[in-house]
Amino acid sequence: RPASASRCGSSARRGIARILFFPRHRPPAHVIHDAGEVEAAWSWIQERWAALHGSLLTRNQAIFIASRQIRGRVALARAATGAPEAGRLLELAESDARAMEGQKAGWGNALATLMRAGVASLRDRKDTAATLLQRAEQEAAAAEIGLHVAVARRLRGVLSGEAALVESADAWMREQGIRNPQRMAEITGPGRWS
Repeated sequence: RPASASRCGSSARRGIARILFFPRHRPPAHVIHDAGEVEAAWSWIQERWAALHGSLLTRNQAIFIASRQIRGRVALARAATGAPEAGRLLELAESDARAMEGQKAGWGNALATLMRAGVASLRDRKDTAATLLQRAEQEAAAAEIGLHVAVARRLRGVLSGEAALVESADAWMREQGIRNPQRMAEITGPGRWS
């Protein structure tokens, strides 16, 4: 893949947060996984979802995938809090993962697989979650998404109790300037990992 294509895709993915979340003010969805913020983030997304998907913005593949991934992650985080509609939230995350996979983009497939692993973990299907995390790690590596490689590896290590996987992922994240790898993994790959 040409370097310019990689930069373009990266720029589009970074821009999604501005398009979805910064039109008028800094939203709670930007910091989505502190316990008190999950509900606010979910409400914020729900209030804006119809307008976003009624616009032409989601005809752009990067915006379509990123918006589904953000909504799916917040749905998983909300389900993990024990929300009464957890089953519906998990179905929504699965639906978003399917929609992302339908775009047939390697990076989107990696994000979708990571979401599917979160769903499996919240349904107490640990073996399935472990298999999906390994697949997400491989897909993210193929798509050159280093953060998601490290997150999938870390979550797999936590799930399996393999400290070497956690240490490897944490070392990579710290090299990138991430101060709290555990928090980054929880935000990027919500689920029930321990």
